[in-house]
Amino acid sequence: MTNSNILITNARVFTAGKDGPDAEAIAIEGNRIALVGSNADAESLRGPDTRVIDAQGRTVMPGFIDSHFHLLNGAKELRFDQLPEVRS
Repeated sequence: MTNSNILITNARVFTAGKDGPDAEAIAIEGNRIALVGSNADAESLRGPDTRVIDAQGRTVMPGFIDSHFHLLNGAKELRFDQLPEVRS
């Protein structure tokens, strides 16, 4: 690997893994995440121009993008007959 542009260290990195957040650093190269791991692993990617952000124990998590639709809700609407003109 080459030197990273940005290192985020001393963090509680939320990885959504079943074992919980066990990473403490993130290395970014260009516009890609190159490493999620230990502070030591991240420091090995530090170069002279690397910007280092000390998270001071704060939680870092991915940006959650809520792009979804409720397919099941639409199907539930169709389970009943639609007879708006019928009177009982």
